[in-house]
Amino acid sequence: MFYPILLFHVIAESLPISSSGHLRLLFNKSHSFNEMSNAVEHLLHIPTLFIVGAFLCITWWPLISTGSWGLIGALIMWAFIADLITGLFYFLYKKTKEKINSFPLWCGFAVTGLALVSLPFVYEPTWIGLTSFCYTKHFFISALIIGCVQGIALLPGISRLASTYVAGCWLGFTPLIALTLSLTIQFPLIIAALIETFYEIHSKNIRLSVISLSSMRVWWVVVASMVSFMLLWGVAFLAYANLMYLFGWYMVVLFLYVYFFY
Repeated sequence: MFYPILLFHVIAESLPISSSGHLRLLFNKSHSFNEMSNAVEHLLHIPTLFIVGAFLCITWWPLISTGSWGLIGALIMWAFIADLITGLFYFLYKKTKEKINSFPLWCGFAVTGLALVSLPFVYEPTWIGLTSFCYTKHFFISALIIGCVQGIALLPGISRLASTYVAGCWLGFTPLIALTLSLTIQFPLIIAALIETFYEIHSKNIRLSVISLSSMRVWWVVVASMVSFMLLWGVAFLAYANLMYLFGWYMVVLFLYVYFFY
């Protein structure tokens, strides 16, 4: 029961549907899982680290190959500011963890759905290219805003990918740039979460037998990771075609199901 759902989580990480919200939904009645859900959820980001890293290497390679180091430096600074703001939200979250965890899952799904279905109403992108944008005050203001949005996405049911992508689009980025920036600021957070998780597992002697892997299961994780990587490129295509709002209708249906029937 555990293992197929954990593989689903690996795959769903590439989709703007709150994979962690789905994990909470599916394991809500499992006491044994809830005791270690944070550690398990963070460890499941190991495949995502490689998937997002590979995607970013491909998408940012034109900047690296042309030696656009000034632009790269500005983007690193932008990501640092956004993740710093998110980090402040995270420390606040740890101090009020019980209240945060009591946030209704259906509410998070509704926020994600409504954010995504707002995309058809976004105006034409203001900033077609990053070069004309990186050295304006709006660039760093957008980092502050998206950092706050990413921090709010710590609430259960709110998709980090969806919320930061939608915020980027509303701030004037093209859909592909908004998606790439969303994944760029995710990468350091995954590393930080894994470091914290490994420290907690070691210091608190947390047992994670539920996700112990046999050689066959390792192959299934590899297959799930490959599927997730292909889905991420599918998401990029949907962003390019301005069709990301379709995920919003799925989230609206999920919200209605959780609110009325779960």
